[in-house]
Amino acid sequence: MITVTEKALKHLSKMLRKANQSGQVIGIRFGVKAGGCSGFEYVLELMEINDGREDDYVLHLKEIKIHINA
Repeated sequence: MITVTEKALKHLSKMLRKANQSGQVIGIRFGVKAGGCSGFEYVLELMEINDGREDDYVLHLKEIKIHINA
């Protein structure tokens, strides 16, 4: 389960507006990769128009799209 607070949504929205000067940024990709102390690291990166994947799970939170690696 993923929970996003109102404060986090405001921060993400501000970050996306600032990063989207080219008009290509459409959301955020959230994933997990091997590494870190517990064996995994969380990855959070800006996502451009052509970065979507068919197997992504997409959360629509207000005006923000969060793509999660399946």
